[in-house]
Amino acid sequence: MNDNDQDDEDDVSGSGEYEADDEDHHDEGSDNEDSDSLLVNNPDDQSELNSPDSYSSPNVSVHHMQRASDLLMAVSLGSEPNKSRIIKQATDSMEELVKMATTGEPLWQRRGTGEMEILNGLQYLRQFGSFDSTMEAIIKMVENGEHQLSPNHDPLDNQNMPPLATILAFEPLHIEATREFGFVNATASTIVKLFMDMDLWCNAFPTIVARATPLGILQHGVPAGSYDGMLKVVTWVEHVESDNKWVHPIFKPIVNSGLAFGAQRWVAMINRHCHWTEALMDQRIITRDPAAFFPRAGRNSLLRVAERMTGGFFKNISSCSDNANAWLPLPAPISGNEDIRFRIGDLLILPGRDPSSTVIFTTSLQLPVPPKILFDFLADYRMREKELGYVRTGEIPENKVSVLQVKFANAIEILYIQENFADPTGSHVVFAPVDTPAMISIVNGGNPELATILPSGFSILPDKAPGNGPVGSILTIAFKTADNNLSSENYVPTEVLRTMDGVLTTTIHKIRKAFLADD
Repeated sequence: MNDNDQDDEDDVSGSGEYEADDEDHHDEGSDNEDSDSLLVNNPDDQSELNSPDSYSSPNVSVHHMQRASDLLMAVSLGSEPNKSRIIKQATDSMEELVKMATTGEPLWQRRGTGEMEILNGLQYLRQFGSFDSTMEAIIKMVENGEHQLSPNHDPLDNQNMPPLATILAFEPLHIEATREFGFVNATASTIVKLFMDMDLWCNAFPTIVARATPLGILQHGVPAGSYDGMLKVVTWVEHVESDNKWVHPIFKPIVNSGLAFGAQRWVAMINRHCHWTEALMDQRIITRDPAAFFPRAGRNSLLRVAERMTGGFFKNISSCSDNANAWLPLPAPISGNEDIRFRIGDLLILPGRDPSSTVIFTTSLQLPVPPKILFDFLADYRMREKELGYVRTGEIPENKVSVLQVKFANAIEILYIQENFADPTGSHVVFAPVDTPAMISIVNGGNPELATILPSGFSILPDKAPGNGPVGSILTIAFKTADNNLSSENYVPTEVLRTMDGVLTTTIHKIRKAFLADD
């Protein structure tokens, strides 16, 4: 996924606190500082408060309401009084969350086609915020386009009007405030453990969370009863603030609509994780080639390698702070019509060999092709390679991990592991070459951590939320390569840049040619 840096503030009493960065793709750098507002979420209201230029924030009080992250980062976790304040903040947040999860209209409103629930910011302030009649009057004037703040103000003279953010004393942050109900085939204890474990959190949401950092343990929890039984319905409320001013224009519609980081996507990803867990328990591996044999012991190893591969792919194309090296454009003699960026990756260390530097090359483009059609095209193994076998990882047949055999023009055959995944919020096709000895080890149950993985692939997002016209695709392409000729961690030879530019440019041309007649 190719979205913006966000901090998730999940306040849970008696737990460790985590700071999580949402996935941020390389090319979302822009000087555009517009920020959508969800203060009053009426899709038909074209007032200034609902405009893309609105900076108002429904969950920042005019006077003293604090965000959980502000509280955590501003104090020492080692201080007992501060611990009490933080735990109280978490307890209050939990009570608020329960009310928000169980309350209907007018607190929540349907947007567009009715598939997404959006928070009504005005109602939120009335129920949960520090709100007075003066603030309500100001907001109503802005809603109705009444910019004059006094009887003597000239409505035609707006040149001395301060920015809306200054008038309302709000921070210029985007509000993510959505709700989703979903069926999840997992126990309550499994889901709670998923939220409390930093490593599980990152693995379960690789397309959203780029990094999770423990800030401290406030209190060690004690089991208070049994959570056995299948949890059938999950209500997810996503209510956070994020700084979206650096989001690239092609991603702004889905980020500001709530589709990129909203509750719907989180529920889809937790379902993906549950299906993945079920796949680990299943002992079946389906083989297409009669000569190919996959022992049952190899199933878990294959899935674990694929998990590393997909997580690595999204980490590679993220621009969160873990990626110390900035994304760079190709130099002028090489760069063409495509906005291809690259950065130096981690060192590849193999036994008995000199360390090799890795480089990630990536670009994003918008295509007038529905995401499902584009995914089917990119995921179809019959167009490029031979599928030796696969493991199903979801309810739809396309969601699977495959072992592929690719034949090149020079008669060389290379084995690949590939994961395909799709749901209404996004899809991806991620693959990595694996040498024959390593593949033999994997399919026979060998240690999945020993396999060398250089993930490449495609990430597909809808270019807008449903109900806003024909939905196209935002396609992000990324290739990771290693080369012994990369003599320095901070230098990439011109021939490597030229070769990878050719690979990405050719790939883009073939995809466009398949769908666009005039390309």
